[in-house]
Amino acid sequence: MNAASGRRRFLIGAACAGVAAAAAVPFFSRPGLARLATAGRRADGPRIKVVFFVIPDGLGINGFASAGAEWNPQGAIWHPAVPDGVTDTDQFTLNVASQALEKHRDKALFLRYLENSSAFGGHNAWTSILRATGGGTGSSIDVLLARALPGNNPVVGAAFAGPMSKVGVGGNAWYVSYDNGVMRTPQKDPRVLFENLVGTPGILRRTRSASAILDPAMADLEDIRGKVHGSERAKLDTHMDSMEQLIEDIGGTLPPSCDDAAPPEAHPVDDPNFRNEVQAAHHQVIATALSCGIMRVATIQVAYSSEQSPIPGIDPRSAHDIAHWGQMGSEESAVEADRRRWQDRATWYTAKVSDFLDTLSRYADPDVPGDSLLDHTLVVYTSEMACGAREHMMDMPLVFLGGASGRLINGTGNGRYYDVMALGDVDNQWQTGRPRRLVRMQRVWGELGRALGVEVPYAGNMDPIPDLFRPA
Repeated sequence: MNAASGRRRFLIGAACAGVAAAAAVPFFSRPGLARLATAGRRADGPRIKVVFFVIPDGLGINGFASAGAEWNPQGAIWHPAVPDGVTDTDQFTLNVASQALEKHRDKALFLRYLENSSAFGGHNAWTSILRATGGGTGSSIDVLLARALPGNNPVVGAAFAGPMSKVGVGGNAWYVSYDNGVMRTPQKDPRVLFENLVGTPGILRRTRSASAILDPAMADLEDIRGKVHGSERAKLDTHMDSMEQLIEDIGGTLPPSCDDAAPPEAHPVDDPNFRNEVQAAHHQVIATALSCGIMRVATIQVAYSSEQSPIPGIDPRSAHDIAHWGQMGSEESAVEADRRRWQDRATWYTAKVSDFLDTLSRYADPDVPGDSLLDHTLVVYTSEMACGAREHMMDMPLVFLGGASGRLINGTGNGRYYDVMALGDVDNQWQTGRPRRLVRMQRVWGELGRALGVEVPYAGNMDPIPDLFRPA
């Protein structure tokens, strides 16, 4: 299907949907057209972008221990090290798994003492990591942000990339993004994702002229008008009047197109031997779409929770087995080898987010000439649980990264470590011998929403977490 026919089919479909759905607000209603007009113009200044980067099975919150052993507080490999009693500092030492972020630490804010929606719950945590609760209710934070922070293509909401691996018995789909309680399915093939976001049917990228988009739609609507009568024709007349006014209002041109953007190379997306190449291709597509201004919010889920694929160069066993400290024997040499695999697994994931930040730094921001995407993107790196071995969600890993248009309070050039225990609203149910309070993750999403002017309607405690973001 060529670009013109794809565009016309989209517009006809949208118009017909508007005629058929009296109670809905159709794409070509006055509010819908107003959003199109606003989205189609360049911003007068920076517009922050947000990408959620979610990996499975935790990041070494607990120390490595033999199978069946109690939780080992020593030897944990994620949270940065700080002197005892220090809660907010730019003087910290990155840990084994977080060292892969060293080159980007100046733009990092590491949060400590968070909890997902509950202390325990195993891999069911994928249902709640980007929203307040599981159980099939509510939209995840990426979807909420995308509704309020549209890009230049009103059809695209929060882009959802990956994962590539199978999971569990029967290949269960365990995805972290939800729209009104409905689990969204990510696109695992980067080339298909490119076509969906940047290629056909990307209606706004095909032309720089607003009237060239809307004039053919007017002709199609006129054809439809001759086939409907009464109240249906009256509705259609209202849509056509709105379109005529919009064409006059927009007048000028839309932002530069992405016609010259190159799709990623093709790789076998389900072959673990090509994980690095496939992951890099996903990074390229998301960065391309952000740089074109197509959307402003995306989620990259690197793999399913309880990931059943191996990581190339680490071990033929699945990454999930390694997260469980699946030792091959009791000999000291076997234990040490498993420790290295466990550390290498967490480091590999963190290296992927570092690679994504590198990719953002190579793409131009669509709104601020001379700036990179990294200057105006906030990347949120986390996992659906804290510890894959013990399958709990206490002391969760979470780090904010990127320039974020200067909105992130991340220190003065050396990064920042922020212990929020004093703001805690739930007990740490694991470290019973060391009383500590934890902050539920939903409060972090609420604070992010407030910073961006987006209401996050999650139930439960949504008290603010101060000093995360600067006002606009």
